[in-house]
Parts: sequence; C-alpha cells; structure tokens
Amino acid sequence: MKEADVVGFEKPRDKLVDWLVEGRDELTVVSVVAMGGQGKTTLARKVFD
Repeated sequence: MKEADVVGFEKPRDKLVDWLVEGRDELTVVSVVAMGGQGKTTLARKVFD
C-alpha cells in the first residue's frame, strides 16, 4: 500500500499543522504517541509534506 492511498489522516494532519504554525511566543512540544502500527510515521510524513 502506498502512503498516498492512506485515508483518514486529513483532520489529525490539519490540526497538527495548525499547532505547528500557530506562532506562539513560548516553546511548545507536540508529541505523537500511539502503539506500533497506528500511523505515527505516516502522520508525521503527511505534516512534513
């Protein structure tokens, strides 16, 4: 399965992108945590792209 075929990541991706580009003055850490195989790496790649 290609990464482009994965569906259902739009809402989490958009929320994470919003958090990252919000422009807060203080330092913020965002953790993506889940069991293996849940799509953490796929989500991170979609945010990066």
